[in-house]
Amino acid sequence: MTRVRIMRIDPKATLRFSIALALCVWLMLLVAGVVLWAFAAATGTLRKVEDFIAQLLAESTFHLDAVKMLLGAAGVGVVLLLTAAIFAGIMSALFNLISGRVGGLAVTVAEVEDPSVFPRG
Repeated sequence: MTRVRIMRIDPKATLRFSIALALCVWLMLLVAGVVLWAFAAATGTLRKVEDFIAQLLAESTFHLDAVKMLLGAAGVGVVLLLTAAIFAGIMSALFNLISGRVGGLAVTVAEVEDPSVFPRG
């Protein structure tokens, strides 16, 4: 086993990684939302929800527009994506400032005896 001390994290690399990760999560959630919306529309659940909201608002009809909902969710997702990425970059810069005072982050690393566990290539 080897002990390694992390003293610095590159904020640019952290920013790039967090943007890529947040983009993947955003796309997965958007696709899942579209699939769930299509399923709810196909099973009639969406119509029941619209009727329920119409009753709550004391209206004769209520309609949820799929395109506006998708665009709204995509817009909010982009704002959250950028916010999360910027936050991760700021946190890595803050880590760099603090690690000089407290001595970094100690990690214990073990060598893998069996090369088939983590093949190279």
